[in-house]
Amino acid sequence: MLQVRATVRNLNPYTTDENPPLLRFHANESPYNLPTKIRESVAKKIKDFEFNHYPDADCSNIRELIAKQIGFEKENILLGNGSDELIGMIIQAFCGDDDKILIPKPTFTMYKQIAVANNVNVAEVKLNSHFDLPGNFFEKIDFFQPKVIFLSYPNNPTGNLFNEETIEKLLENDSILTVIDEAYFHFSDKTFIEKIREKKNLIILRSFSKVGLAGIRAGYLVADPEFVRDLNKVRLPYNINSFSQLVLTEALNNWDEIEKNFLKVKTERENLIKELSNFTFFNICKTSANFVLLKVNNFKTQYIFNVLRENDITVRYFEGSELLEHYIRVTVHKKKENTKLIKALQLIE
Repeated sequence: MLQVRATVRNLNPYTTDENPPLLRFHANESPYNLPTKIRESVAKKIKDFEFNHYPDADCSNIRELIAKQIGFEKENILLGNGSDELIGMIIQAFCGDDDKILIPKPTFTMYKQIAVANNVNVAEVKLNSHFDLPGNFFEKIDFFQPKVIFLSYPNNPTGNLFNEETIEKLLENDSILTVIDEAYFHFSDKTFIEKIREKKNLIILRSFSKVGLAGIRAGYLVADPEFVRDLNKVRLPYNINSFSQLVLTEALNNWDEIEKNFLKVKTERENLIKELSNFTFFNICKTSANFVLLKVNNFKTQYIFNVLRENDITVRYFEGSELLEHYIRVTVHKKKENTKLIKALQLIE
């Protein structure tokens, strides 16, 4: 009987809620749509849009705009259909069947998912009680001998920033490629991007999904130009469609409008944390992202999830997770929506 590979059969697909509730506190999306100015510009240009032509395969204009924004050259930049595609490119380009990637546990699930789908082994290092890289981190690296290490910074789903000195030390190892996923950079203002100028063994990932552009599925990486050229060899042709390129161009040309919105999220994050601190059944984890991880005391997370769901709110809980069984994660929203979350939580006490 013809079957797919056993490793693929054993994977669980990435799924989303088939009947999403009114208030989505689970997806780490921006609560703000694209600013009106940008949407009106896109609407105006779509009238003469040439859907019959392939998109710009190299995303030349967008790479120029990103390069100008971050202070690098366009030769340092590669676009992907979301960071997921870029993770796949990195694994395909750098890892063979006998190679390993190393990731923290817990972290973004797609590092492991994509590696396993590509027949690449995965080593996991359990984070310490503060969700930081453990004291034996470098011993684990010596033991597992990974080809690539993926670090989410801030880490998803915990929200914290890993120890900076530990990462600095890691970058001294030229035999390992370190990929720092800065999907939540706009909420942390912490980055290792300048290290690329002196460290060839570093790739930075960035996403547009958390700042109001999740619907167009676009992200980019920053790396040494030689790495970018090699990664381009495994990139599927025309991976960023024409409409996404149009929207990205308008967004990057009006980035000050986008910036206003993610600055609002940072303000509301502090307000939400203050409100959540009034609940005795939560311990609030330190966060530098657009979400807050909460340790639940006295109640099962499933119970809290169900109460919120009855009030048209969904949060992320981690059924079956060894390390996050007693935690829920909530995305920061606008003040009005955050207030609805707080009122729903008050039904629990």
